[in-house]
Amino acid sequence: MLAYHNWRVTNGYTEGVHTKIKLLKRISYGFRNRGVYVRKMLLAFLPLAWLISPPHFLT
Repeated sequence: MLAYHNWRVTNGYTEGVHTKIKLLKRISYGFRNRGVYVRKMLLAFLPLAWLISPPHFLT
């Protein structure tokens, strides 16, 4: 709390990422393949627009 008053920064982004990972972990309960879990995490943090847009070298 004192760090916010000194530097005007918070750990809100970190807390949001942590919450998202915990949610995906609960949803993924029962998966036996760790690769599926890792791919689900990567997909959750990639922006959807980046997945839909074509690569820049094709335009």
